[in-house]
Amino acid sequence: MRHLLVLVPFVVLTAACGNRVYCQGSQCTGDAGQQQDSGAAPCNNACSGFLPVCDATRNVCVACGGGLGCSGLSPVCDEGAANGNGACVVCTSTEGCSGATPHCLVDGSGRRCVACRSNADCPATERCDSATHACVPRVTDGGMTEQDAGPGDAGSTEDGGVDGGNSWDGGACIVRPTPTPCTMECDPGFNCQSGQCVLNGGNGPVQVTLRWNTAEDVDLHVIEPVPGGAACDVYYGNADGTLCGAVGVLDLDSNAGCNIDNVDIENVIYATDAGAPSGTWAVLVDHYSNCDPMTTYVPYEVEVRVGTTIMGYCGAFTANGPGWDNGGGANAGTQVMTFIVP
Repeated sequence: MRHLLVLVPFVVLTAACGNRVYCQGSQCTGDAGQQQDSGAAPCNNACSGFLPVCDATRNVCVACGGGLGCSGLSPVCDEGAANGNGACVVCTSTEGCSGATPHCLVDGSGRRCVACRSNADCPATERCDSATHACVPRVTDGGMTEQDAGPGDAGSTEDGGVDGGNSWDGGACIVRPTPTPCTMECDPGFNCQSGQCVLNGGNGPVQVTLRWNTAEDVDLHVIEPVPGGAACDVYYGNADGTLCGAVGVLDLDSNAGCNIDNVDIENVIYATDAGAPSGTWAVLVDHYSNCDPMTTYVPYEVEVRVGTTIMGYCGAFTANGPGWDNGGGANAGTQVMTFIVP
């Protein structure tokens, strides 16, 4: 007597069976969004591929969880990512960061550990520099903190807040080179006084100076008030101010068009006998061009002198951040300060 042999295919379902893989015994069941059967057994060895870890709490296969699935440069599991499947990341709000960089920052550049994300992460005497995400001192100017200062305060600075800048009390934030003896030729924009090369314009009623320390084309714009309530931008395109009736002169335009002179200073000056108009002034800084593609961070300093009163601002441009490669003309750039000339 012959027996009919019936072959039943044996199918092993693995983690490829749906966006959400549930495990009963040694096989997967269900599909995306299905609730787990209360009688299901743990996943055991049924998880593999892109979902290699068994979440025994929910009996589902996931990318990572419970301390498993992540290592190397992405050692932390964000269990809520990827619709609950999890994802290996650098850090989360509770894991991955410690020591001098205890906070996890998530932005357009990805995730990274930083000293601060906002002012709330810093001590009361410090603020968070949004360019470097480091805590820096809250300095004062004329008895007012940078939080108090505003365009209506005579002689005050105003924090532009766009590039992580910081007002200061006259202490330099860009290291200044040692003055060059006059036995050598002075750089453009400098003159010889008492045996040393000094910046032009030091005897005028107002002087606005921009300094930086990279081989980049950075431009200074000084918005000077003119009669009738108008304003005039003194910058490389209106260096002598004649286009709109300004008194100031851009004495030095450094690294123009990426023709690197390594002076890294721009200076708007006023003649001692010309005076300076009363009213509210503004200072803008424009990162015109990224001359060196390897440069991704351009710190700068603005120093304003009105008579004998000195004010200033420290800031920085970062690659792909606000104002990077602006290439602008009149009134271009980031406004970093306002001040009043009586």
